[in-house]
Amino acid sequence: MADAYEYKTFNVKFQLKKLDPKVDEGERELHDRIKEHSSEGWRLRSVIPIASGWGHTSHLLVTMERQQ
Repeated sequence: MADAYEYKTFNVKFQLKKLDPKVDEGERELHDRIKEHSSEGWRLRSVIPIASGWGHTSHLLVTMERQQ
């Protein structure tokens, strides 16, 4: 029998800080959420940038998996 996996997805908004345009608030959220879910046995599967008007990345679609 093949291994069974379960998947979880969540969005992370992609916003640059007004004071420092090189720092993305979403980067901190992404790191924190991956760390949180990893402690529960999840592992990162993919991160897909979702674009809105004019090719601007509005958010990231994050998929994580764990073996059941």
